[in-house]
Amino acid sequence: MKILDREILLVIFDLDGTLLDSTSLWAKIDQIFFARHNQEVPPHYGATISTMGLKKAATYTKEHYFPELDEQAILDEWDFLSKKEYEEEIPLKEGAIELLECFKHYNIPLAIATANSPHLYKPALKRLGIESYFQFATDPSCSASNKSTSRMFDELAAHFGYAPKNVTVIEDSMIPLQVCKAAGYLTIGVYDKSTTKDILLAKSNSDLFLNNLGELIPLIKAE
Repeated sequence: MKILDREILLVIFDLDGTLLDSTSLWAKIDQIFFARHNQEVPPHYGATISTMGLKKAATYTKEHYFPELDEQAILDEWDFLSKKEYEEEIPLKEGAIELLECFKHYNIPLAIATANSPHLYKPALKRLGIESYFQFATDPSCSASNKSTSRMFDELAAHFGYAPKNVTVIEDSMIPLQVCKAAGYLTIGVYDKSTTKDILLAKSNSDLFLNNLGELIPLIKAE
């Protein structure tokens, strides 16, 4: 299978903002959390913590804004605010099922690289009926890294035995797109309404930029 005339043997998907229409939820949680503790959400806070994973994000939040709070208490509050949404409400992004079916048709293995926690995203994958499309998923609970570098993606590529040049990364966030493009992956950016402030940087670090996932389907070519 080829995308932009490059042979692709593995596709790595981000979840929040790429496959799952969930980033507006996290912006809402940030607003509620800071309001509960009598502060306003700082500029760029969401973008700063988006690649960290929840544990490191809680450490960052404590160190920079709430030194009086216990990290576990921060995690528990975030979990309370988000768990029901993942279990019952969060939908797929437009074109997600169609694109997953397209890769399945071409027998291309799919993987997930996410900064989210498995007890949140796994129930959503099961509820939405898409968990069977993926051969492997990694997150900060099982990786030595987060998505501020290409290491998590490198670990996934090595797990399948492929070089970055034969791996596509599909992401909505600017930083993972930037580090993956620099590492030699084919990067595909996806528009998300919650990351529009970084859209120019996302586009500049994408080999291809999509308004929705379905736009990729006619660009996929059989060998």
